Amino acid sequence: MFPGFQMGKIYKEKIETHDTLSDGIYFLMVIGVQILISIFNAGLAFGVVWVTSFANGFVVPYLTVVTGIAFWLRTAGLISKTPVISGKLVTVGRNTYSIMMHHVAVFMLVKGIFYLCNCLTPLCAGFDRELFFHDINYVYLAGGTEASKWLYLLARIGVPLLIAERLKKIKAFVRKVTGYDILRKK
Repeated sequence: MFPGFQMGKIYKEKIETHDTLSDGIYFLMVIGVQILISIFNAGLAFGVVWVTSFANGFVVPYLTVVTGIAFWLRTAGLISKTPVISGKLVTVGRNTYSIMMHHVAVFMLVKGIFYLCNCLTPLCAGFDRELFFHDINYVYLAGGTEASKWLYLLARIGVPLLIAERLKKIKAFVRKVTGYDILRKK
């Protein structure tokens, strides 16, 4: 994937100053190319680890990379202009370790709460206890709606962020009381 990195550098150094298209035209072009790639190439899968199995030739993955980078560069530029959104994304970005470390446990916690609701109340009547105990990937959809997956997503991001915030406060308290930084590397 080194060429993708190089394409990003070329864009930053040579092309970015000439990128003056309006957002509407820009996104129309980038998404249009992505749609055309998907339609005419019947799948974009290839073996990432060994960089093999390019069913559509070697150019299509690079075209996909270029359009994907173009999409996210413009999207990031738009988000950075909105302080409320960019501030929240900075918080998520600075706590990715905590999110990745705790998200599976929080997923299990949410499922466990649904299980308890099923056992103790008439709520969550559609909860499948058998699948809960035998399939680690079982997801209970409250009310059968796909929208309840947002609950899992918000919990898997929000709870780790709360844990990280509390740990920072504990660390600051210990530093204040003892004068010792508990996470200092020697």
